[in-house]
Amino acid sequence: MSPTSTAGSEAAAGTSGAAGAPAAADGGTPALEPGALQCPNEVCAALPALPPQAASSGFKIENCCAEGGDCGTSLNAGACTRTADSVPECPVLAAMGFTVPSCCTPMGQCGVDGAAFMRGCMSLEELASLAGAFIEVPAPKACTPASM
Repeated sequence: MSPTSTAGSEAAAGTSGAAGAPAAADGGTPALEPGALQCPNEVCAALPALPPQAASSGFKIENCCAEGGDCGTSLNAGACTRTADSVPECPVLAAMGFTVPSCCTPMGQCGVDGAAFMRGCMSLEELASLAGAFIEVPAPKACTPASM
């Protein structure tokens, strides 16, 4: 899940939850949108509401500050996983209000970064076979894998 980032400097790494306060009367730090989180390196945009089926089953996803001070997500109060940067040559996945970063598989196929879901880079073809009936998956595309 990809947050929108801007420079910032308050929350400690490893924390989670929403933060926000009105701007200081003296023109200090601007207010965060409700649900946003200030991490040491960036501001994490508020996450969208979960679909009713996910929320009613107890599924929970929260913004958090990952080790190193970048934005991350925590599933069901688990460990905070840094939000990956997308691979520029591959499309990102937009589903249910969330943006999932893209990646390039070792076999040279564009995919989605499944680190937040305890999965590695999953090709768009694999994702379509698993979830294509529920979400719109971008068309498969070749990419240049990162050298190991």
